Amino acid sequence: MDFISNLLVNIAYAVVIVSLLVALFFGVLKIISGIGKLSKSEGLHHSSVNFADKLNVGIIENLKKLKIPIISILLILIVLFSYVDYDSIAKPINFKNEKTKRYAAVIQRLKDIRTAQVAYKEKYLTFTGDFNTLINFVKFDSLLMVRNMGSFNEDTMTEADAIKYGIILRKLPAGLTAEEAVKKGFVVRDTIKVAVLDSIFPKNFPIDSLKYIPFTSKAVFKLGASVVTTGDAKTGVKVQVFEAVDTKPFDIYDTLKVGSLTEANNNSGNWE
Repeated sequence: MDFISNLLVNIAYAVVIVSLLVALFFGVLKIISGIGKLSKSEGLHHSSVNFADKLNVGIIENLKKLKIPIISILLILIVLFSYVDYDSIAKPINFKNEKTKRYAAVIQRLKDIRTAQVAYKEKYLTFTGDFNTLINFVKFDSLLMVRNMGSFNEDTMTEADAIKYGIILRKLPAGLTAEEAVKKGFVVRDTIKVAVLDSIFPKNFPIDSLKYIPFTSKAVFKLGASVVTTGDAKTGVKVQVFEAVDTKPFDIYDTLKVGSLTEANNNSGNWE
């Protein structure tokens, strides 16, 4: 496409230059003829006029012979210019549509990275700046989950949901808090280990692809973790932070990222 555009630009320049040269040539002849008139040199005047006439006749005759090739070339140029004009309109639209599709996938991957980081921090109280550590955590590690067994609260859970989650149905006495229910034996809390992958991602989630940027040849997000201090340097609170950045943005003027290494932004993405 760039080659065709450059070719058409060069053709346009050539046409302009040739037109200027022809105009300059006939202008010189007219000047010579004018000089002949002013100097009363009939020979010079008639010679320039005859030469111009012969040149005009020769050009016209040759143009008649080349009429079909010239018309063909003009038609081709018209088609090429029309295509370039159409492409100049369609190109931004196609770019926008492609960007929308690609960025939706990149945003989802950044959200998945955030989900994994939050789970990692829940267990280890810090974020990680290493993808291998994060992926291995999701694949092979587990989280402690607390399950309440013994009753359900009809205000917040239906009987069907209670059965679904394996809760033994026994209605709590009115006005009894959750902690009081545990102390009096109405509720038994059971702590169990749940695989991280099963608890935070859907079945068959491609966890090994977590670090790769969609629509690239396995380009990797830039991942980092740090600690920032909010407020005053002496009395401020230290906050664990992480950041994941698209290193191969489709639009170089619009780079997607989640989190920040310079401020506590609640792990927000810059698209939110």
